[in-house]
Amino acid sequence: MLKEDHLFGEDKRFKQLIKNSFDMIVLLNSEGVQQYISESCEKILGYKQEELINISAIEKMIHPDDRESALKGFLNIVKNKTNGGEQYRHRHKNGSWVYLEAFGTNQLKNTAIKSIVLNVRDITQRKKAEEKLKFNYSLLRIAGETAKFGGWNYNVAEKKIHWSDEIAIMREEPLGFSPDLKSGIAAYEPEYRDKISKVFQDCLELGIPYDEEMIISTAKGNKIWVRTTGKAVRDYKGNIVMLQGSFQNITSKKLKEEELKESEKKLKELNATKDKLFSIIAHDLRSPFNTILGLSNLLANNTQNYDSEKVEKFSSYINSAALNTLTLLDNLLNWAKSQTGQIMFNPVKLNLQPLITHIIEVLNPAAELKNITLKHFQSNGLEVFADQYMLKIIIRNLITNAIKFTNSEGCIEVSALEKNNFIEITVSDNGIGMNKETLNKLFEFQSNETTVGTANEKGSGLGLILCKEFIENQGGKIWVESELGKGSNFKFTLPLK
Repeated sequence: MLKEDHLFGEDKRFKQLIKNSFDMIVLLNSEGVQQYISESCEKILGYKQEELINISAIEKMIHPDDRESALKGFLNIVKNKTNGGEQYRHRHKNGSWVYLEAFGTNQLKNTAIKSIVLNVRDITQRKKAEEKLKFNYSLLRIAGETAKFGGWNYNVAEKKIHWSDEIAIMREEPLGFSPDLKSGIAAYEPEYRDKISKVFQDCLELGIPYDEEMIISTAKGNKIWVRTTGKAVRDYKGNIVMLQGSFQNITSKKLKEEELKESEKKLKELNATKDKLFSIIAHDLRSPFNTILGLSNLLANNTQNYDSEKVEKFSSYINSAALNTLTLLDNLLNWAKSQTGQIMFNPVKLNLQPLITHIIEVLNPAAELKNITLKHFQSNGLEVFADQYMLKIIIRNLITNAIKFTNSEGCIEVSALEKNNFIEITVSDNGIGMNKETLNKLFEFQSNETTVGTANEKGSGLGLILCKEFIENQGGKIWVESELGKGSNFKFTLPLK
């Protein structure tokens, strides 16, 4: 009697346990028909027990996309007399789908049970969380791909670096590769290897985080800018067990920064050019005209009072000032035309000798006023591939500049020779020369410094800037060799063809 009471008590507790369980207990016959389902079905599926008895859930209640796998799992339990688990979607009474996870055991041979016993759990919330996690990870992957951003970690025990797929793509490496530390550092350009080794080692040994921008070479030889960060991960004892960080392709950002710097530089140059032009127009053009007007006014009002020597002296001053002003005005107009694209570049083969001879004949009167000798070392047969208009401006400006800084009784020589598929033309003088500081600023438009000539001639420096621009436009270069008190050699090259 006591035994029966004990069994009855156990049975009662067992039934109460099933009733209060969050999981469903389902008994199926060998055909898959539900013979018993616990009361939890109402909490999970919205159906009462009697609504689900004697139906095949696989055929009527399981989502069409999940039926095949659910049936296969059921048949495997029946035929192979084994255990198994499946996840599937079951229709809720309100029409929605509930994710279930069922684990079944074959008890068909058990005379007391004679069923397939399923323990069924509602995993809808877990599935939603998984889907959300997948979605967020997908967004993260898209963001990483879009931003060219990836992650890495270095396992201290394994001594291996593990890269994310995004980094492998950036580095143009096979996906899933795990290089050692040496090969990881070797990817950086030589000038960055010592630095990345040091910050990595400091992070590994001292836990110092880093955030650096460097250049790496990809597996295909392409060079890209990357931003790499790293920080230490410690175990519960405080030991560094891992380094982890990010890796981002910032080449586009760097290019934009360079473009911005270049734009800022050009803007500064344009502002300096504007200021220089205003200075030339306001001062360098105005001043010689004042000289011309002042001296001509004296001559006009005192012709009978001045002797011929004084008249000749004033006239030479007026002539010199007028020539210098004309040269300045001519340079100013030519420079303005070049900046606005009004000077067309038309290179042709030119014979140097007649061109230089003509320019010397034109400038000889200005040289004679200072008793300066102009010499031309004949360049018979030498031809140059250049724009005639630009070449005349270049040579005229260099000779005019030499006259300005050569003392009375001085000498200016013009020569040309063929050198390495170029024609090298030299305008040399034995004038006052220049120091290194002046040489360094000679072709800078931003510089407001100008040197007064040996006869107090004033200039703007615009002629030399124009020469440099016209020479470089034709594929040549210009440079100066000079020493203070010993004269200057202005040299430039132009292509043979």
